[in-house]
Amino acid sequence: MKKLFVFPIVFLSCLFSMSCNQTHKNSASVITDTNSTSPVIIDNKHERQNALYDRVKVDLVEGRFTEAPSEIELSIWNQSQEVIKVKGDYRICILEGREWIPIDFEDLSIGGDSYVISKGVSVKVSVQIHPNLVEYKQGDYRVSVAIDSDVGEVEVDGYFSIVK
Repeated sequence: MKKLFVFPIVFLSCLFSMSCNQTHKNSASVITDTNSTSPVIIDNKHERQNALYDRVKVDLVEGRFTEAPSEIELSIWNQSQEVIKVKGDYRICILEGREWIPIDFEDLSIGGDSYVISKGVSVKVSVQIHPNLVEYKQGDYRVSVAIDSDVGEVEVDGYFSIVK
């Protein structure tokens, strides 16, 4: 009788652990630049470490420019069932050889100290870049944006090129 009782418990615990392992697999989003054939990979490893993975999605608008863009556009989508507050900072790097070299760092607050996003809403936010702080030259740039919210943190990389 004890064996009949133990088997279903062991079986159910194995099923539960298998389903948990499925939800934490590595994942990455692919964004294809309309001006390029190569996809841009945004690694979600930062998202997997916290509750934000299922709640907030952040996309960076990317492209090719003849001069430095004066702003970066973020699309922040609150996929959760609650109102969240977000704020963030960004770092801009230029590709020199095989290394990304930071050229500018500036704290930003989106809409003041924080920005409130209602549940299920996507908000486009423009982050101002001050061109007088750095002399942009032709090349490939990476923008790393860290968004912090009251439900966790997410970090994404976006890319743009300046062609003269």
